[in-house]
Amino acid sequence: MDKSLTCLRTLYYYDVPQIIELRDHYGGVYIGVLVDEDGVGFVATGVSPETLEMFCAGTVDLLEVMLKHGTREWFSCEPITRLDQPIHFTRRPDSLPESGFLPDAGFTLDSMVTSSELAAIASNRRQTVMELVLTDSTRPELHQVSVAILGDLLVRIQILIKNAFQHTGGHRSRSSLDVIVPATAGSFRTVLAPSARPDTPDEDNAAFALAFDWFCERLRDIGAGKQFDLEGSQHSSFAKLLGILAGKELDMAVGWVASDRRTGAGVRLTVEALSRGFQSLSNVHRADELHPPPGSGDLGLAAEQVSRTEPPSVDADVADQLPKALPREVEFSGILLAVDLRTGEWHIESQEAGPLRGKAVPSNQLAGLTVGAPVKLLCEIDASGGDSQYRLLDVSMG
Repeated sequence: MDKSLTCLRTLYYYDVPQIIELRDHYGGVYIGVLVDEDGVGFVATGVSPETLEMFCAGTVDLLEVMLKHGTREWFSCEPITRLDQPIHFTRRPDSLPESGFLPDAGFTLDSMVTSSELAAIASNRRQTVMELVLTDSTRPELHQVSVAILGDLLVRIQILIKNAFQHTGGHRSRSSLDVIVPATAGSFRTVLAPSARPDTPDEDNAAFALAFDWFCERLRDIGAGKQFDLEGSQHSSFAKLLGILAGKELDMAVGWVASDRRTGAGVRLTVEALSRGFQSLSNVHRADELHPPPGSGDLGLAAEQVSRTEPPSVDADVADQLPKALPREVEFSGILLAVDLRTGEWHIESQEAGPLRGKAVPSNQLAGLTVGAPVKLLCEIDASGGDSQYRLLDVSMG
């Protein structure tokens, strides 16, 4: 029996949609793979929602999905140019293996994150580098992204990597990232590398590798439906990062390669997984944001498996969705009047608001600062307790 299937989203895009998720009139899930030869556009086979989620998380390859997890039936359609209307698929009488349309073994979405090009960049620059790939889940063919959204995402990622870099032993003054490959067509692919060049020290490359791997591991936790807890600035920055992605309906993939061409495990998350992660972090109750929970790891992490819930509805205006527990952010410029590396407390005379005091967690964010010198501070302002509390997120000289 033939079927009329509707494309729900594009799972992998390269010049044109290559792998798509389809639904029938009854809500049945199908995976479609572009063939574009012998008069065939896409081939499709039915899969379970759980299998599709596993494929999106990179835990099973495409061949296994279509052979082991797919149904015995398979369908094909004629070459098409539009995915925004129902597609007529014809049931094929032969078996899928006999068709010659099966993909090669080992093709996973994760395998498409860290490319040979990225490894070449890492080797040529002798630096550990990370790539970020954003795809509009509703219209991947657009090849465009808001400057404000891309900039905001990069700021959140910089804060998270900078904090992780310092936790792994790197010095704050060498924790900045530069964009070395701007957003390119096909997806919004951006490559980030340490700002310090040339001859980035081996210990810095190692610290960035640990920081990038920590970031990818947290994203994998989100994809697996795990709940975790982070220290104050990391907690709010991660929640806002996920909120922006979910609110703008952007899928995200991240991968990294070390300076010695060692490749880290990449991760790819759909907007549904990002929405769940945003909701989970937004609902975490933080009894004391300034201290990591007992038994947490090197980066203040405590993770446990939790049951999955339906993806929450995330409005485009993500700021309105952020809970009151997540403070707003503001930047101050001024003269550093005092600093205490033991307690993390700081005091500046700001141009914007006069004298200000706050706290840095971890306190080594303040290392290397000079009293009497100009500084720029990015802070969280938490007024939930009455008086405003200023918590340092990032600091730079000048």
